[in-house]
Amino acid sequence: MLDVMISQHMRKHPLVNHGSTIEMWKLREQAKMVAEETVLMDIVYQYH
Repeated sequence: MLDVMISQHMRKHPLVNHGSTIEMWKLREQAKMVAEETVLMDIVYQYH
């Protein structure tokens, strides 16, 4: 579930500079944070 959400985020927000390692890292971290927050809201918060 998390991997699919990260992939979707990466497709929606393409890289501007494909040679930039830092930009790729930042984009992946942002996608991971968004996906983790969504999973938390869907799974954890439903019991509270």
